[in-house]
Amino acid sequence: MTAGTEKCNTIIIEYDCDGNCSRITKQIKNILGQEYQNNNIYLLGIEFEIEEWICDSLKIKYSAKRRPAKALNDFEKEHAGKYRKDKLPSYSSKMDYNRLSKNKSFQAFLRLMEK
Repeated sequence: MTAGTEKCNTIIIEYDCDGNCSRITKQIKNILGQEYQNNNIYLLGIEFEIEEWICDSLKIKYSAKRRPAKALNDFEKEHAGKYRKDKLPSYSSKMDYNRLSKNKSFQAFLRLMEK
C-alpha cells in the first residue's frame, strides 16, 4: 500500500457558505492567519451547501429559501425515502458530470485538483 507514503503539499478546505461566501471566507482566513498565507491551503466556498452539486447534477431545483439539502430531502421523500448526510457518497454513481460541470464551485474544485 503506497497511499500513505506520498507527501501532501496541498490542503483544500471546502465549506458551506449558506448564501454568504464573503463573510464566511473572511472568518476562515482570520482563523487560519499566517497558516493560510504561508502554505498551499486553498479555500473552496460553496454558495449554499455541498448538496447543491447533487441538485445541479440531478436537475433538482433549489433556492435561498429552499436550500439544496431541503430540496434533496423533498426529492428523496418522493423517490427513495429520507435524505441523510451519510448518504452523500451514494450519489456519486448517479451524478451527471456534464450538468455538474456548469456549477461554479465545482469548476473551482476541478481547477484546484489540477494544481
